[in-house]
Amino acid sequence: MAKQPNPPSQGAVLPSIPDYLSPVLTLLAAAIPREVRPNCLLEDGTQFPVNGKDEIQQAFLLTFVREKLDRVARYEYRHWLNGRMPFVSPRQLQLWRLRQFAEFILDWDLPDDEVLAVVFNLTSRQAGSLVSDFYAKFRKLYVFPRILRRLFALLDDKPQIPQTQYQGVIGRVYKIPSKRYLEEMNAVINDLRESHRREILVSAVFFRRNQQLMWLAERVIEIMSDKTTRDILTQLYPIGGEVDE
Repeated sequence: MAKQPNPPSQGAVLPSIPDYLSPVLTLLAAAIPREVRPNCLLEDGTQFPVNGKDEIQQAFLLTFVREKLDRVARYEYRHWLNGRMPFVSPRQLQLWRLRQFAEFILDWDLPDDEVLAVVFNLTSRQAGSLVSDFYAKFRKLYVFPRILRRLFALLDDKPQIPQTQYQGVIGRVYKIPSKRYLEEMNAVINDLRESHRREILVSAVFFRRNQQLMWLAERVIEIMSDKTTRDILTQLYPIGGEVDE
């Protein structure tokens, strides 16, 4: 009787890949700027449901973030961790990951330190230090130009409080998605002071210490709403450019 060939080896059962932590997916999805959400696409070409219910939009964004994290993880392993770059410090890896999250998920917008602390399993202080390093490298070409345009869009929206005073100066109160918006607004105000030296332009502040509300002086709003001023600032800070790695 002829000997039967041995069946091909099946090998060990491949381990199942665990899902991402739900809080991480939720935090990253919530941090995607609203104005860029319509540009989010799934790998199969499905577009963001602009007119869908909140729960449908939320489910889409969670899927979007999960797909992007999968792609970034594969790229990270093949580009960094398989011997191509053998001396990668934990700090370099964190900065690299933050850039991938900012570029491919958050459209160069960063949420508050507390959110990044959860995503990176850091303390808020460590997360703030990580963001400082990130801003030092990417702020001029990538982060600030987009923040500037988001500030313009913010001022075009209806303010939370149309008119109120701060230290005797009339202003308005706007809801901001991140406390970084106040920091960047004051950077813009510093630029405006160079071209409006005869005026006293009051810095933006948190309204009643609420980090989700920003008070802005009426005169600053008037200047930033001027088309000529916007054209000058957007020409000074165009979107794009090359980053020196």
